[in-house]
Amino acid sequence: MVTIAACALLAYFGAANGFFLGAPVACVLYWGLFLILMVATFFIVWLDIRYIRLQYALDRRKVFRETIGNEEFRKALLEDGDEKRGEEKRTE
Repeated sequence: MVTIAACALLAYFGAANGFFLGAPVACVLYWGLFLILMVATFFIVWLDIRYIRLQYALDRRKVFRETIGNEEFRKALLEDGDEKRGEEKRTE
């Protein structure tokens, strides 16, 4: 939030006082700082998205191991499937 707020303030101040700020060196430094902050903001967002994806993958693996990855659960599924197959054969 800090980098976004800083970019917003720099953009507002630059637009309010003219985008070129009088001196070419000051202009390059000012908008260079703005660009660095903007790139830092996008980098932070990219890192956050990667972290969220990592958490999602870890949670998905955890749920898999607690259900289908669990030997007792797999045995129960196989037994339930065998029972249903047996019922289907009896109805035919």
